[in-house]
Amino acid sequence: MLPRAGRITTKEFPAILKRSTPYHSPLMSLRVALCSGRPAGFSVVVSVKTAKQAVERNRIKRRLRHLLVKHGGGFKSGYCGLIFAKKEVLHCSFEELEDTLIVLLKKAGIL
Repeated sequence: MLPRAGRITTKEFPAILKRSTPYHSPLMSLRVALCSGRPAGFSVVVSVKTAKQAVERNRIKRRLRHLLVKHGGGFKSGYCGLIFAKKEVLHCSFEELEDTLIVLLKKAGIL
């Protein structure tokens, strides 16, 4: 589980979306904004359009949050990120998911 300081609440979403920079891959999209004065924070979004069943949505969120915790020691502070999963994430392996997330985070300059 992400530590409380590393989470983004839904109240913060509009402000982050307004000033964020998008990074895309076939499996997910990452929107990153500068949030000075706080440690790096992330939130994972999986819509009903991506996965119809709640079980699938929760599994995707758990996998992505696990990867964020696993690689969280290397994040630069002052960044807020929103991860939006796409439909293709349902059919990929955990290793593919990890590789894609690392590439996006490096492209954004967080990792």
